[in-house]
Amino acid sequence: MNCADIMDQQPVTLQTEDTVGTAIDMLLKHRLLALPVVDGHGVYQGMFAKSRLFGLLFPVLGSVEELLPQMAMLTDIGAAPDKLPEIRERLRSLSDALVGTYADKTVPTLRPDSPLLAAVMLVYRVRNFVAVVDPDTHKLLGVVSTWDALAKLRG
Repeated sequence: MNCADIMDQQPVTLQTEDTVGTAIDMLLKHRLLALPVVDGHGVYQGMFAKSRLFGLLFPVLGSVEELLPQMAMLTDIGAAPDKLPEIRERLRSLSDALVGTYADKTVPTLRPDSPLLAAVMLVYRVRNFVAVVDPDTHKLLGVVSTWDALAKLRG
């Protein structure tokens, strides 16, 4: 069994020309933590994730990222802006930016012939889903999620 056997072949995607505002609407509508970004030809450009969005809204997160799991235990970060109007204004200022600018190209991907164990390991590690990309054309073929893997394993 390989990734082609368990992937969702029609995932929700973002286009590089979509705005961050559109991305937020799509994340909320589909209750996803990330979405693959493709260009007009279906070529995979990276992933737009909630972590990228929060990093844009709270720049202090990027500067202390190497401390995150320890930092996640903190309940009070005095240097971080926590005024809702300021955060909403930052979000409004980002809303018209193009998603392609913020697509994370460093996120690991799978090939359709990648073994099931490779898919499960990546899904486990990123706790979300992983793009399945054609190794020759770099086109997005689908995604493997926790749910796809569990459903297939359960039968």
